[in-house]
Amino acid sequence: MKYIVYKTTTISASHFLPGHKKCGKMHGHNYKIEVWCSVDKLVKGMVVDFDKIKAIISEMDHKCINDLIVMPTAENMCLMIFIEVPNIVRVRIWETDNCYAEISK
Repeated sequence: MKYIVYKTTTISASHFLPGHKKCGKMHGHNYKIEVWCSVDKLVKGMVVDFDKIKAIISEMDHKCINDLIVMPTAENMCLMIFIEVPNIVRVRIWETDNCYAEISK
């Protein structure tokens, strides 16, 4: 048996991609972030505390992502969340309504 929790949230943040022709200038996105966490056995009745996920993601809200990540692509933002959130199995970040980056186990 697997226990799975899912959280989705949105943040607003700016970034620029050094050396990129189009995205090299500061601009912003309203990112939609989706997180899946899973365990085989609950600890204290939970897969993960939703507040923990919220706290990690809120570190990026209304920030310049370049201050947090050297190359602030959606892929690298996924990696940052993947490293920080306990029991994570997938993270997806929508940069626009029709494109996203994802990491999963």
